[in-house]
Amino acid sequence: MKKQTVILAEKDIPEQELENVIAKTGYKVVSVGSEPYEKKGLFAAFR
Repeated sequence: MKKQTVILAEKDIPEQELENVIAKTGYKVVSVGSEPYEKKGLFAAFR
């Protein structure tokens, strides 16, 4: 079990805001990373 969550968002979420919201659920943020979203279609593997 990886014990991780992936959040997809159209806009960047400020790290402190993300930590505050997650803390309210009883969980703790250990690290935050981001990368650009790449739309993948049915034939993406053949490119």
